[in-house]
Amino acid sequence: MKHDLTETFYVAYVGVLLNGKQNLITTGEAHGLTLMQTVTMLILAGVKELPMSAFSELFACDASNVTGIIDGLEQKKLVARRSNDKDRRIKMICVEPAGKAMQKKLLKTFAEVSEGTFSILTQAERKGLKSRVFRMCNAISKAHGDVYSSLTE
Repeated sequence: MKHDLTETFYVAYVGVLLNGKQNLITTGEAHGLTLMQTVTMLILAGVKELPMSAFSELFACDASNVTGIIDGLEQKKLVARRSNDKDRRIKMICVEPAGKAMQKKLLKTFAEVSEGTFSILTQAERKGLKSRVFRMCNAISKAHGDVYSSLTE
């Protein structure tokens, strides 16, 4: 079962991922955010708060890159750094009220921009895709400290 997907499937999958990335870029640009700021805000839409180190892991980048992303979002008053209650050395990122409003705008725009991607699917196919994406996200979450574990259909 592990190797039942073809090479052409993976090429097509890369195409879908790149389309999603372009949709995220378009979404962010519509609201004055960079791609990584947009992704950060959308990740935070599924959780109460996250430690800065979680973003380094999720983005597979150096902590200094995450600092720049968070600095930009803080300047826009969308997020704030807070000390962790158990370990003050750990900086938690939480969404400010203006950030919550921005998240709603981002999600609405992303859904609109992405509609063309899903428009070829029937309602039954959309429902099946939705179920599979949540299942895949749950599995991915286990590998990343349950970042997405609170997401449900």
